[in-house]
Amino acid sequence: MSHEQQLQHALKEFQPITDAIGDVRLREEIVRLLTAEILARLALAEIDLEPYEQPDYEQPEIDMWEGLAQSVRSGLVSLLELKSTLFKFAPATEEPAASEDDIMFDLVENAPRVERLRDSLGEQVDAWLEATIEAVGAAKPDKTTVQQRNEVLDAIGPLAGIILTEINRFGTRLRNPNVVGDRWNLLADLQEFKGKFSKLLGAMRFGLLKPFTDLSEDALLKEYRTERETAQLLRRGVVGLTRDVTTLVDAHKRGNTEERRFIVEELLVRLMRFSRSEPFAVLRAPDKKVLIEFRKNLALNVGTSRERPRVIDELLEGFGKFLEVLGDINRREVLVRHDQTVVNDLRSRLIVIEEVMELDMGSALKLLVELRAHATPLYGRESMLDDWLNSATEPSDREDLRAITTWLKRGLQRVKL
Repeated sequence: MSHEQQLQHALKEFQPITDAIGDVRLREEIVRLLTAEILARLALAEIDLEPYEQPDYEQPEIDMWEGLAQSVRSGLVSLLELKSTLFKFAPATEEPAASEDDIMFDLVENAPRVERLRDSLGEQVDAWLEATIEAVGAAKPDKTTVQQRNEVLDAIGPLAGIILTEINRFGTRLRNPNVVGDRWNLLADLQEFKGKFSKLLGAMRFGLLKPFTDLSEDALLKEYRTERETAQLLRRGVVGLTRDVTTLVDAHKRGNTEERRFIVEELLVRLMRFSRSEPFAVLRAPDKKVLIEFRKNLALNVGTSRERPRVIDELLEGFGKFLEVLGDINRREVLVRHDQTVVNDLRSRLIVIEEVMELDMGSALKLLVELRAHATPLYGRESMLDDWLNSATEPSDREDLRAITTWLKRGLQRVKL
C-alpha cells in the first residue's frame, strides 16, 4: 500500500471526527495538521533499523548509512513540513536558529558530542499529555469555534516548540562524523530519533482530535506508549531473558560435554527469539550491540576445539554481568514511583482479602483475581511476586488462599524501592 493510500485510509478512519467540526476553516486546518502528522509517521516507519541490528549484518558502516540516508532525509523532510504546518496554526515567538538545509544535509562539519535521549523528554511529553487529558473537555454541541480552536492551540502549541528543538538537535548529531561513521552510534541516534518523534506524533494526534470527540483516551492513544509502559515492557523482557540464561548457565555448569553443547545451542535459540521480541526493540543500541556480539561469539565457539569450552565459560560469565546491569532498570525513577504506589495498594488489598475470606470464600477468590491484575505491572520487581504471577494454580480452599496471602505479604516486604 502506497503512502497516499495509507494516508487516505487513516484520514477516513478519523473522518467522523473531522466532519463533526462545524466551522469549515477550522476543519480544514485540523485536516491539514492531521495529514502532516500521518505523513510524518509513515516516513518514520520507512526508517527500518532491524536489518542492521541483527548479527548476520556485516556490511561496512558507510554502506549502512548509504542504505538509510534517503529514508532518514525523507523523515526529516516530513517533520519539517509538519513543523511548518504547526507554526501556521500556532505561530512561534522565535525563528529557528538554523536553516532547514543546514539541519538536513550538512553532514560534514564537526558537531558537539552526541546527546543521548533521556527519560526527561519522554516524561515531559507524558506529563503534558496527562495535563491535556485533564484540560480538554469532551466534545459539546454548544462549544464555539473560538473555544474549540483555543483548546487545540493549548493542546498542541507546546509540542511545536519541542518538535523544532528535537529536529535541530538531531540535525546537529548528523553533522558529527563520529555518529555517521560508526554503526552503533548511528543506530543509537536513529533509534532515539524514531522513538522521540513517534511519541511526539502520538501526543499531537491526541491534542488535535480530543476537543472534537467523545472517544476515550485509550481509543485516541492506541499507538502511544508512556515511558512507564516502555520501562515495564523492557523490565519484563529482561527478567524473562535473565531467568532463561541463568537456568541454562546453571545446567551448563553441571552438564557433560554433549549436554553442554546442547545447552549452548538452546541458549542461542532463546537469544534469537529475544532479538525478535518487543523488549529487544526498545533496548538502547549499545545494549543491543552487547547482546548481538555475545550471540555471535557464542555461536562461533560451539565446536570441538579444546580451548573453546573455556572461551564459552568466559562469555557466559561476562554476559551474566551484563544482565545484572540491565536489571538496574528497576532504579529508574518512573518505575520506582509507580511501583511504590502499586505496592501500597496491594498491601491494602491483601488486608481486605484476609478479612473477607473468613466470611465468604467466593468473594475472596474474586478479590485475589483482581489483585493479580493489579500486581502484573510489578513483574520483574521481586522474584517472589514473579513466581506467583507465573503460577497457574488457583487456591482450592481457605488454607491454600491463606498460604498465598502469606507468600504475597512476604514478597511485598522484600520489595526494595
